[in-house]
Amino acid sequence: MATIDYSFFHVSKTTSIEKSAELYRNLRLKALQTSPESFSSTFDIESAFTEGDWIKRLLEEDRENFVCAATTRGADATTSVEWVGQLTIRGPSVELTTLSQRPLGNQPQAWMRTKSAGRC
Repeated sequence: MATIDYSFFHVSKTTSIEKSAELYRNLRLKALQTSPESFSSTFDIESAFTEGDWIKRLLEEDRENFVCAATTRGADATTSVEWVGQLTIRGPSVELTTLSQRPLGNQPQAWMRTKSAGRC
């Protein structure tokens, strides 16, 4: 009898990026076919992406990708791994999170002020 174990991990942006991009693509395209109403993109659009497009997606600086993988161990000692779920966390761009020094006099910059009070 086969057993299935699940593991969760962060997708590396350096190690085995080509293989990770292939697995990410396979999972994403399967999800687009299975549940198209859950996405703002379509299978037709994303199935036309090149290998480089998928790699670029995984390497975006403002995104971190996490995966749930199912490892199946067969009675005959065979093992297979399939990515079955993924989560992409998008953060603010580097431009929005880079803070500059306050000017002399410690006056707040425009980006430091709140809309309601107009101050820090």
